[in-house]
Amino acid sequence: MSPKLVRLKLYLDENFPVPAGMFLKENRHSVKFTEKFSKGKPDIYQVKAATKQKRILVSLDKDFKINESLTGVINKSFGVILIVCSQTDSENIIRILKKQMNFLNPKLIKGKVCRVSFDKIDFTKIKE
Repeated sequence: MSPKLVRLKLYLDENFPVPAGMFLKENRHSVKFTEKFSKGKPDIYQVKAATKQKRILVSLDKDFKINESLTGVINKSFGVILIVCSQTDSENIIRILKKQMNFLNPKLIKGKVCRVSFDKIDFTKIKE
């Protein structure tokens, strides 16, 4: 029996729904949930925590704000995936993940912000 290959190493932001995280785990992604002591910390802290663990940060678009203090940190990170949707319930997020996650490659995400919606995936290199 061959071992299951891990597809992406992910660090889920504090507001990412647990059922959606479990869906990712069930689909061979390595998932780390935000630690209790990390909850309420600013986005820069979350990006640094994900980078320290060599993981891609996954967040909800409404919750994540790209500003000047984040640009250098994101460029040195393993990347950020922002799930873009108007309804951030687990079912809607899982629907987006089912459609788009197979198209994501860690090499394409590294140092970038990747916005993922039901209709598209958009990679943005953050300029310093």
